Amino acid sequence: MQAQDTPILKGAAIPTLVVGVVLVIVFSFLSGMPGFFGSGLGLVVVLAFFSISWYVVSTASAKGPAVMMGAAFGTYIVKVVLLGILLVSFRETDEFDFQAFAWTILVGVICWTSFQVRAFMRQRVLYVDPEATGPRLEGRR
Repeated sequence: MQAQDTPILKGAAIPTLVVGVVLVIVFSFLSGMPGFFGSGLGLVVVLAFFSISWYVVSTASAKGPAVMMGAAFGTYIVKVVLLGILLVSFRETDEFDFQAFAWTILVGVICWTSFQVRAFMRQRVLYVDPEATGPRLEGRR
């Protein structure tokens, strides 16, 4: 894990948690306990999916950019497939409010992604290593 990864996680997870708690409260008032459980489960899904994928990609980034991109693509595919399975599986449930579940996931994904981009853009990380030695072009001007 690289040092610049932790602020990105905090910058995305904390706002998503705050927005998710607000949604849990709102859906609790709108739908009662089914809204509370549906929204709470949606928040847990978003936080778990994105935290796990952050960890996998962060760990893979230490092994090189090609490994990192493979890990990022792989975790993205797994998240989309699992989310689709969850949404289809719980569509007809009576255990919790499915609408609260789905809306919390949607808003959570948008919130996490937006704040992750914001945290990344605020970092001062060089994308080119100025100390790397490479071929010198001494004869060219």
